[in-house]
Amino acid sequence: MMSMISSRWTQFSAREEIVNLVQEINIEGLRRNAVTRDYVIKAALLLSGLNHQYQVRNLTLANIDAMQAAWTKVKKTLRSTFALLNTFGLDETNLTSLNATLPVAQYLHLTGHDLLAQDTPFNVMNAERIRRWIIAALLNTVFGGASDSTITVARRVIEKTKPGDDFPFLELNAELSRHLRRSAAFEDSTIENVLQLRYGQKLTFLALTLLYEEHRWGQIPHHVDHIFPHSALSRASLMSLNVSQTKIDELQRLENCFANLELLSAPENLEKNAQPFSAWIRTRDSGFLARHSIPEAENLRTILMLPNFVAAREKLIRERLRKLQFDPALLQDA
Repeated sequence: MMSMISSRWTQFSAREEIVNLVQEINIEGLRRNAVTRDYVIKAALLLSGLNHQYQVRNLTLANIDAMQAAWTKVKKTLRSTFALLNTFGLDETNLTSLNATLPVAQYLHLTGHDLLAQDTPFNVMNAERIRRWIIAALLNTVFGGASDSTITVARRVIEKTKPGDDFPFLELNAELSRHLRRSAAFEDSTIENVLQLRYGQKLTFLALTLLYEEHRWGQIPHHVDHIFPHSALSRASLMSLNVSQTKIDELQRLENCFANLELLSAPENLEKNAQPFSAWIRTRDSGFLARHSIPEAENLRTILMLPNFVAAREKLIRERLRKLQFDPALLQDA
């Protein structure tokens, strides 16, 4: 397919243009990405208003000419798309579906918006709409399996947008849910799936970002931190407290659970190191607990109370995530 495009384009060297764009997005941006030449060609088909399926039969001479005519704008759109997604903390480590980026690219392409250009109310609100939509789409594996038909459904929704329109995340969720015959939105079932995430999984970092008011996670390095550190949950440490084997097994199962995780800036995480939670929390400011959705009860701060701590924090996490579902600031004019 690359050869077919290269042999037809006369204004640009197609191979050089596509290869350079892939390298630019993957290596030269805010964060490392993992886009491919196949993805760029598929995106170019979609953004040129053509059948987006990555098949030779879609590369008619007319279609290749249309892709060349649109290429300058397509290239700008894909740069803007990944610049925006990278500010959310999305990158090669956690973007589990490149296809999930296509509705975002199509929206930016059709409306001409650069949501990072200025912190206007419109830009801030729509960047947040996109952030929450794509995280929910990834958590719900909306673009897994036969994603070409899913892209088609999303494409029909986005095609209705005009310059000045908000990102239509409600309409997208409704149509995608109808197509998938399951929810594509951030609902209670998604929240329960979030609570099943564990340390080291690709989507854990993104899910944790939803617990905070901060939006631009890609600009300052953050670490996924264990609230109760590994050192306190080691077998040797627990045995020194005369903990039974059954209790040791229970506590160690909870070490990597979602409710024992938080996001800290790199310097803060290094400062915390392996300090016991009960000691380290006394060094934090008065708003730390609320900011991280951590229970205030002091009796939950010892290692033996970890099961109770997890249960209490899961309750706070559910409350936080349910508020996001009905955020009036995002639903206005929808």
